[in-house]
Amino acid sequence: MCIRDSFYPFCRNHNDMNTTDQEPYINKNLVSTAKSALKLRYSLIRYLYTLHLDVAINGGVYFMPLFFEFVNDPEAFKRTQHSFMVGSALKVTPVLAQDVSQVTSYFPNSNWYSLDTGKKVMEYKKNAKSGKNITLPADFITINVHIRGGSIIPTQNSEAVMTTADLKKQRTDFIIALDHSNRAEGFVLFDDEVSINTVANNDYARIHLSYANTKIAFARTRGVYELRQGNAEEILGRVRVFGAKSLREIKTGWASLKNGKKTKMTGQYDQKNEILSLYSEEEISLNYLVEITMER
Repeated sequence: MCIRDSFYPFCRNHNDMNTTDQEPYINKNLVSTAKSALKLRYSLIRYLYTLHLDVAINGGVYFMPLFFEFVNDPEAFKRTQHSFMVGSALKVTPVLAQDVSQVTSYFPNSNWYSLDTGKKVMEYKKNAKSGKNITLPADFITINVHIRGGSIIPTQNSEAVMTTADLKKQRTDFIIALDHSNRAEGFVLFDDEVSINTVANNDYARIHLSYANTKIAFARTRGVYELRQGNAEEILGRVRVFGAKSLREIKTGWASLKNGKKTKMTGQYDQKNEILSLYSEEEISLNYLVEITMER
C-alpha cells in the first residue's frame, strides 16, 4: 500500500483506534519500503504536479486503468486490477497479495523501460494486437514502475530531500524513453505554486519537449509565467535517454539558448542498460533553452 498510495494525489496512511498500529518504525521492512516509496514520489513530484495542473487547464484524468491509454487492446480491458497508469507515461504495478515473491503484470504493445534502471523490459512488435505478461519481483524493496516508450517526463534528485520545499534546490532532470521509431515527446508545467487563479490568469509556463534525430527541442507553448533565474528547479539538470543504443557513440551535447549562446554538455553512455546521459555544471535556464543537439 505504501507503494500504491505514493502515487495518489493525497498520500498518507490511514488507521483506526481499534486496529493494529501501522507506524513505519514498528517493522523494519515497512521502514525501507516507505522510504523508497516516498523518495520515488518526491522524485516525481514535478511530473505529478504537471499532470494535476494540466487536468485543471484541459480537464481529464491522470490516474487511470490501462484501457484509457490502450483503447484498441482487448487485453487491457481485462487487466484492470493489477496495474494502473499515472498519466500517459508511467505504468505502476502494485503487489496486491500477501507473502508473494513475484507478480505478473500485463504490458500493452509498446517499448517499456524500468523507471529505476532504465533497462528495456519489452519491445514494441509491429502488427501485434496485444502485449504480453511479464513476471516482476515483489519484494519489500522493488517498486515496479515502468515508463512507456515515446514519453518524456521531468524528475528530480530526491536523495537528500525531506520536504517539497527542498525540491526547489534541485534541478529538473528529464527522462526520454524512446519508442520503436526512436522518437519521444512530453511536457512540463511550472507556476509559482502559491497563487490562486493560476489557470484563469494564464499564470503558468508550459514547455513542450520532443526528441528526434539526435535533437531535443524545447518550446514554450502556453502561459505567461516567467521562470526565475537562479531558481534551481527551473534549471536543466541531467537528461537521460532510455533505449539509446543508436546513440552509443555520442560524446557531447550542445544546449542552445534564445540569445544564441551554446553551452556544452558532457555525454556518458551506459552500455549495459543502453542509456545516454547528458549533463552540464553550468546553469541552463529552461526559460531560454531552445534545443539540445548531440555530437559524436
